[in-house]
Amino acid sequence: MRTYRACPLLACAAAFALAACSSAPVAVSDAASRPPKKLTIRELALGAAPITLVDGRYEGENDSAALVPGSELRGDFDGDGRPDAMALVCYDGGGSGPFLYLAWFPDWRDGKESAATFFLGDRMRVESMSTLADGVSAELRYVCAGEGDALCRPGARGTIRLSLRSGEFVETYRLEEGRAGIGDLAGRTWGLTNYRVGEKSVTLDRAAMDRAGDGEAFSLSFEGGLISGAGSCNRFFGTATDTGPLGLSIDALGSTKMFCVDEPYGLAEFEYLEALGAVEGWELSLGRLRLHGRRSDGGLIELSFRTLSP
Repeated sequence: MRTYRACPLLACAAAFALAACSSAPVAVSDAASRPPKKLTIRELALGAAPITLVDGRYEGENDSAALVPGSELRGDFDGDGRPDAMALVCYDGGGSGPFLYLAWFPDWRDGKESAATFFLGDRMRVESMSTLADGVSAELRYVCAGEGDALCRPGARGTIRLSLRSGEFVETYRLEEGRAGIGDLAGRTWGLTNYRVGEKSVTLDRAAMDRAGDGEAFSLSFEGGLISGAGSCNRFFGTATDTGPLGLSIDALGSTKMFCVDEPYGLAEFEYLEALGAVEGWELSLGRLRLHGRRSDGGLIELSFRTLSP
C-alpha cells in the first residue's frame, strides 16, 4: 500500500508535524463540495512532468504534493460561461522545503489537468482567500517570512490579487501590511472544533452543540491583550501576550465557579483550560485558528477553532 507523507506549509522542529497540508482524506460536508477523485497539475517545478493527485494527494519517488483542504474557490474565472475552480497545492520536491502554489482548473468537476499555476512562496501560510466582486479575480491574505524571520516563524502579513489573462495568472495587486500578531484574532468568537492533547483527541460537533443550546461552550475571544470565553458551564478570563512571530502566551486564567455536572461532549472544562494555559503559538489558515504548545510532560497540545461570529 502506498503511503502519503504530509507536505507542510511551515517546517521547523515541532511545528513541522503540526502545521502541515493534511495527509488525511479531505473532509467535506456534501458530495457537491467534494473535489474530483483525480486532479492533474502541471508546472509545479521547472521542467517537471505533470502530477496526478488521487483523493487530494500525490507521492512520487522524490516528491509529494497535497491539495490544501478547504482552499477551493469556485467561479467562472476565465469568463467562458462554464464553472471552474482555483485551489491551493502544497508541493515538496525533496529539497529545502515545501512550496505553495495556486492552481486553476478550467474543468474542475471533470478532473482535467490544471491550465495554469502560480508560485506563491516557500512555506507561505494563506489566512484567507476569496473571489472578488468582478468574479474573475482571487484575493489571498497571507503570512510569510519577513526580514529577520525564520522560515518556520513567519511574521509578515500581506495581500495578493490574481487574475487570469489568456489562460495564465497575472498578479494585479500586492500589498505588504506589516506584522502579524494576536490582534488579528480580535473581533471574533472562536469555537473549539478539535482538541488533541497527548493521547486524547476529541472532535466537537458545533452544529449539534448549537441545537442543544450549548453554542457558546468551549469558546474563545481575544481583545486588547485579554482573553475570555466559556468552558462547559463556566466563563473564563485571562491575559494574552504576543511573544513574537506566531507566538502566544495565555496567563492568569480565572473562571466562575459553577459545578459542571457532566461532560456531554467528551471533554472536561478543566482539560480545556489547562490546554489553553500551556499554549505557545498560534496559526490562522483559511479562516481556521490553531493554537499549539506542549504540556509539562512534553505532550503536544493542538486546539483547532472555527469562527462562531464575525
